[in-house]
Amino acid sequence: MAQQTATEHGIIKKTSRYSVDETTDKLITILKSKDFVIFANVDHQSGAEKTGLSLTPCRTIIFGNPQGGTPLMQNAPSAALDLPLKAAIYNNSNNEVELISNQPNWLAERHL
Repeated sequence: MAQQTATEHGIIKKTSRYSVDETTDKLITILKSKDFVIFANVDHQSGAEKTGLSLTPCRTIIFGNPQGGTPLMQNAPSAALDLPLKAAIYNNSNNEVELISNQPNWLAERHL
C-alpha cells in the first residue's frame, strides 16, 4: 500500500499497488498481527453477481478490538453505530485500488 491522504468527513484514503484481493489479504494479516478480530470479509462483487448485477472488485473488512472499542462505547453508547471498525477496498474510476477507512480521531470526536 502506498500513498495516504485524509479526505473530508473523516475518511482516510490509501492507494494500493496490489489488487483488491491482495490488498485485502495484506490488510487482514496486518490487523491480525495487531490483535484485531476480523468479524467479516464482505465480497460486494460476488453479492452483486448473485443478483445479476455487475460490480468491480469491492470488499469491506469489519474488524475490531474490544480493548479499544469498549471504553469508547462506555463513554458514548452511540459509538456502536460506527463500531466495529470497517475498511473498504475497491477499484476506483481510474482502475486504481483504494483502501478507505474512518479516521479514529474523527470517530471519537463524533461520539464524545
